[in-house]
Amino acid sequence: MNSEKNILMRSISFLRHLLLRQHGQSLVETALILPIIFTISFGMIDLCRLAYASTVVEAAAQAGARAGIIDTTTIESAALAKMVGLDTSNASVVPNLSNTNQVNVKVIYEFQFITPIDTQITLTGDADMLVR
Repeated sequence: MNSEKNILMRSISFLRHLLLRQHGQSLVETALILPIIFTISFGMIDLCRLAYASTVVEAAAQAGARAGIIDTTTIESAALAKMVGLDTSNASVVPNLSNTNQVNVKVIYEFQFITPIDTQITLTGDADMLVR
Protein backbone atom coordinates (compact mmCIF):
# COMPACT_ATOMS: atom_id res chain seq x y z
CA MET A 1 0.00 0.00 0.00
CA ASN A 2 2.81 2.34 0.86
CA SER A 3 4.63 1.61 -2.41
CA GLU A 4 1.49 2.37 -4.43
CA LYS A 5 1.17 5.68 -2.65
CA ASN A 6 4.84 6.40 -3.30
CA ILE A 7 4.44 5.60 -7.03
CA LEU A 8 1.34 7.80 -7.19
CA MET A 9 3.18 10.72 -5.54
CA ARG A 10 6.10 10.32 -7.94
CA SER A 11 3.71 10.30 -10.92
CA ILE A 12 1.95 13.42 -9.70
CA SER A 13 5.27 15.13 -9.11
CA PHE A 14 6.48 14.12 -12.58
CA LEU A 15 3.26 15.39 -14.23
CA ARG A 16 3.48 18.66 -12.31
CA HIS A 17 7.04 19.06 -13.48
CA LEU A 18 6.00 18.46 -17.11
CA LEU A 19 3.14 20.95 -16.86
CA LEU A 20 5.38 23.64 -15.43
CA ARG A 21 7.93 23.10 -18.17
CA GLN A 22 5.15 23.22 -20.78
CA HIS A 23 3.96 26.56 -19.43
CA GLY A 24 7.38 28.11 -19.97
CA GLN A 25 7.60 26.60 -23.43
CA SER A 26 4.29 28.11 -24.54
CA LEU A 27 5.44 31.49 -23.24
CA VAL A 28 8.57 31.28 -25.38
CA GLU A 29 6.57 30.14 -28.42
CA THR A 30 4.17 33.05 -27.95
CA ALA A 31 7.06 35.50 -27.67
CA LEU A 32 8.52 34.16 -30.92
CA ILE A 33 5.26 34.10 -32.91
CA LEU A 34 3.69 37.37 -31.72
CA PRO A 35 5.97 39.72 -33.74
CA ILE A 36 5.26 37.70 -36.88
CA ILE A 37 1.50 37.87 -36.29
CA PHE A 38 1.66 41.63 -35.66
CA THR A 39 3.75 42.21 -38.78
CA ILE A 40 1.30 40.25 -40.94
CA SER A 41 -1.70 42.02 -39.37
CA PHE A 42 -0.28 45.51 -39.84
CA GLY A 43 0.87 44.56 -43.34
CA MET A 44 -2.71 43.67 -44.24
CA ILE A 45 -3.90 46.95 -42.73
CA ASP A 46 -1.31 48.79 -44.84
CA LEU A 47 -2.47 47.06 -48.01
CA CYS A 48 -6.05 48.09 -47.26
CA ARG A 49 -4.90 51.66 -46.61
CA LEU A 50 -3.02 51.61 -49.91
CA ALA A 51 -6.11 50.45 -51.81
CA TYR A 52 -8.21 53.14 -50.11
CA ALA A 53 -5.64 55.87 -50.84
CA SER A 54 -5.43 54.82 -54.49
CA THR A 55 -9.21 55.03 -54.86
CA VAL A 56 -9.39 58.41 -53.11
CA VAL A 57 -6.58 59.88 -55.23
CA GLU A 58 -8.38 58.84 -58.42
CA ALA A 59 -11.68 60.26 -57.13
CA ALA A 60 -9.92 63.52 -56.20
CA ALA A 61 -8.59 63.87 -59.74
CA GLN A 62 -12.10 63.33 -61.11
CA ALA A 63 -13.57 65.89 -58.69
CA GLY A 64 -10.92 68.43 -59.68
CA ALA A 65 -11.62 67.88 -63.36
CA ARG A 66 -15.37 68.27 -62.82
CA ALA A 67 -14.78 71.51 -60.94
CA GLY A 68 -12.42 72.67 -63.70
CA ILE A 69 -15.18 72.44 -66.29
CA ILE A 70 -17.14 75.11 -64.43
CA ASP A 71 -14.37 77.26 -62.95
CA THR A 72 -10.66 76.60 -63.41
CA THR A 73 -9.72 78.41 -60.20
CA THR A 74 -11.47 75.81 -58.02
CA ILE A 75 -9.64 72.74 -59.34
CA GLU A 76 -7.14 72.39 -56.51
CA SER A 77 -9.60 73.09 -53.68
CA ALA A 78 -12.16 70.63 -55.10
CA ALA A 79 -9.55 67.90 -55.49
CA LEU A 80 -8.12 68.38 -51.99
CA ALA A 81 -11.62 68.49 -50.47
CA LYS A 82 -12.28 65.03 -51.94
CA MET A 83 -9.21 63.54 -50.21
CA VAL A 84 -10.99 62.60 -46.98
CA GLY A 85 -8.89 60.51 -44.63
CA LEU A 86 -5.58 61.32 -46.31
CA ASP A 87 -2.90 63.80 -45.34
CA THR A 88 -3.29 66.54 -47.95
CA SER A 89 0.17 67.91 -47.18
CA ASN A 90 1.53 64.84 -49.02
CA ALA A 91 -0.63 65.58 -52.07
CA SER A 92 -0.18 67.86 -55.02
CA VAL A 93 -2.72 68.79 -57.67
CA VAL A 94 -1.46 69.57 -61.17
CA PRO A 95 -4.08 70.99 -63.56
CA ASN A 96 -3.32 71.04 -67.27
CA LEU A 97 -5.35 73.58 -69.22
CA SER A 98 -3.27 73.63 -72.42
CA ASN A 99 -6.21 72.56 -74.57
CA THR A 100 -9.13 75.03 -74.52
CA ASN A 101 -11.83 72.39 -74.68
CA GLN A 102 -10.35 69.86 -72.26
CA VAL A 103 -9.39 69.93 -68.56
CA ASN A 104 -6.76 67.48 -67.35
CA VAL A 105 -6.08 67.08 -63.62
CA LYS A 106 -3.34 64.97 -62.12
CA VAL A 107 -3.24 64.28 -58.36
CA ILE A 108 0.03 62.96 -56.91
CA TYR A 109 0.08 61.51 -53.38
CA GLU A 110 3.05 60.17 -51.40
CA PHE A 111 1.81 57.13 -49.46
CA GLN A 112 3.66 56.17 -46.31
CA PHE A 113 3.35 52.77 -44.62
CA ILE A 114 2.72 52.33 -40.90
CA THR A 115 4.69 49.10 -40.82
CA PRO A 116 8.46 49.47 -40.57
CA ILE A 117 9.06 49.40 -44.31
CA ASP A 118 11.52 51.99 -45.54
CA THR A 119 9.79 52.61 -48.88
CA GLN A 120 7.34 55.22 -50.05
CA ILE A 121 4.86 54.74 -52.86
CA THR A 122 3.73 57.54 -55.15
CA LEU A 123 0.09 57.22 -56.14
CA THR A 124 -1.18 59.11 -59.18
CA GLY A 125 -4.73 59.86 -60.21
CA ASP A 126 -5.46 61.32 -63.64
CA ALA A 127 -8.75 62.59 -65.04
CA ASP A 128 -9.82 64.33 -68.27
CA MET A 129 -13.08 66.23 -68.81
CA LEU A 130 -14.34 67.93 -71.94
CA VAL A 131 -15.48 71.54 -71.72
CA ARG A 132 -18.68 72.21 -73.66
